Amino acid sequence: MKQRQLTNEELCFLCRELGNLFSAGIGAGDAFALLAQDEVDKHRRALLEQLSRQADEGAPLHQIFRESGVFPHYVCALVEVGERVGRTEETLRSLGNYYDARVRLLRQLKASLLYTAVLGDLIEVFHAVGGKAVSDGKNFQNTVIRNIRLRGQGSRLRGFRRQCVPSA
Repeated sequence: MKQRQLTNEELCFLCRELGNLFSAGIGAGDAFALLAQDEVDKHRRALLEQLSRQADEGAPLHQIFRESGVFPHYVCALVEVGERVGRTEETLRSLGNYYDARVRLLRQLKASLLYTAVLGDLIEVFHAVGGKAVSDGKNFQNTVIRNIRLRGQGSRLRGFRRQCVPSA
């Protein structure tokens, strides 16, 4: 059974941690074993233990990544180049930075899409009110709330927010 690909967050964490552990002089097998000890998710822990066993058997890191089936081709290829030129630690830290940037970009994109959706719903609400200016703020607020309830916009907006707000 083929396992799912690692997420950008998982790749960011794993690459950075491996780069730091390798820089500290810890070998691949021991590094994976250390990470497995701290892992709470049983599937990720099993993956890290499998990677540790393969590293202890002497397989190169890029081959371990490729055979696991959970790392993107990009990661496997760059790690292979890093191993060949003797810069595995730097390669892994750079990959960690790359995936961190991707995570940040996706969060910003989701936040922008949410903002656009909320703004569109607000424009729709103001259009539903008829664009009439109400001098009393309380009456205007009540009119807007009544129109939201009548049109069912409130529940749609809340459902979209739950789907699109990025997790911290």
